This record gives sequence, C-alpha cells and structure tokens, in this order.
Amino acid sequence: MDDPRGSERTRRETVFQNPAGEDDPPVYTRTTITRSDALRFTIMLAKRVSFATFRVGIMESTGGLGLDLHILDDRFELNIDAFAIGVQALPRLRARLNFELVNRFWLVAGVDDALNGTRDVFLGLMLRFNDDDLKGILPFAGGLAP
Repeated sequence: MDDPRGSERTRRETVFQNPAGEDDPPVYTRTTITRSDALRFTIMLAKRVSFATFRVGIMESTGGLGLDLHILDDRFELNIDAFAIGVQALPRLRARLNFELVNRFWLVAGVDDALNGTRDVFLGLMLRFNDDDLKGILPFAGGLAP
C-alpha cells in the first residue's frame, strides 16, 4: 500500500545553546520528524475459530495483530488491528465495521490511528472476491482449464 502520511523517522538531538537570559534553559531537546515516500506491505497468518478470526504477522511493514468478528451469517464484520508497536507512543489502532449490502459488495466504515491523536475516519465501498471467483477471472489461475 501507499500511505499518504509516508514513512516516518523520528530523530532526537540535543542542542547546546548559550542562554540569552538567566531564565532561559541552557539545554533543550529538538525532535525532527522526516517523512518520505515508501510502499508498505502486509502479510498475515489467520485462523478462524467459530465466529472469530485471529491474525498475526506484518501489517504495513511493522508487527501487528488483528481480530475479526463475523456475525449475521458473515454479512457483518468487526475488524480490529493493532500495529506499529514501539513506533509511536501508543500502537496504531484501526477499527472497521463491514456490512455486505449484496453478494460481494460491502459498505465499510471505520477509524484509523484512534489512540495517537492523528485520528482518521473513513467510509467506503469494497468488492470482495474469493479464490473460486479469481479462478474464473485470471486465466493463469485455472480459468481456461476445461
């Protein structure tokens, strides 16, 4: 994925300054945040147990955990992801609600980075395919086999 926030690097440096007056501190710390364009990748292992799916792996190029709850015959889902642990003060937390309007067509709403003060709220639509759907679409996956 390509994140518009980019990839962050935080650098802390201590700068010594001659105090201008007696009330000024002689030392202060400056934090520099540098953002750069970088693609991020996600690969996770998942195991479904009854109505819950547990996930662990790499999420947006950092370690992450996830939990998916499936209810109403799998037409309604709650997804919670925690990742970027140790990168910020608190882990990045993302929560999504998904509702299947019609077959394979979902309404998605959620909040991203809810704990760190850079909260993003989103709303969208999603098309979801399974392996059998993709076999018919992609010829190299077996769609042209008799």
